[in-house]
Amino acid sequence: MTDSIKILYEKYFLRRRKAWGLVLLFGVYFALRLYRLGYHDLWYDEVGTLLYTRLPWINKNAPAYWFFLHFWTKLFGLSEFSLRFPSLIFSFLAVIFTYLLGAKIFARKVGIIASLLIGLSPFHLWYAQEARDYSMVLFFGTASSYFLFRAIKERHLVPWLLFLAASVGGFYTNYFYIFLFAAHFLLVIGVKRSQIKFWEVLCFLAVVACFTPYLPKFFDKFQAVSEGFWVASPTWRSLAITLEN
Repeated sequence: MTDSIKILYEKYFLRRRKAWGLVLLFGVYFALRLYRLGYHDLWYDEVGTLLYTRLPWINKNAPAYWFFLHFWTKLFGLSEFSLRFPSLIFSFLAVIFTYLLGAKIFARKVGIIASLLIGLSPFHLWYAQEARDYSMVLFFGTASSYFLFRAIKERHLVPWLLFLAASVGGFYTNYFYIFLFAAHFLLVIGVKRSQIKFWEVLCFLAVVACFTPYLPKFFDKFQAVSEGFWVASPTWRSLAITLEN
């Protein structure tokens, strides 16, 4: 009888307590991102966001965020709160996928620690309240990493398709996603080696093929940046200023 009570205690009470603890923790992450979301006026980059939201087709950056915000503001308006709320959501989802990734690869405690590091990160909190595409690409980056790990371990088609969708979303959100995508490909080659299957390679090729129609815009942006950009050439002083900030 005692053993049965102990089993029931561990199975139901402890699991529910852990689940509620996790809900409370993620509630804190959400609340921190929501706090004074619309308090500050739009700053310089966010004013540019406002322009591209109204006319997303004139933007040379990756288009997903700008078109998403274009239709979002049609429904919810152009206030500071409305413009920044999608960044909050994508930031919060990125924290969730960071937890899932850590828990899936290692253990639940690792997932919690990983979520704490990103959920309370000052940089992450800052960009969670900024009307720019950074939180959105981080969401796609963490989601694609999670789905890729599942695809490698579970060997099912569905995680590969989810990885494909998240990767395409990442490419169309920010061009710098290409570096994570390359790391994903090298990871699969390193883990699979001679066991890599044709359709797994085909999945990566499909991501590239999906982005191919937008390559002319990408090269336009690349050329514009290479010919002259507002960011000064980096120096050691630049690193010191970044750390100081």
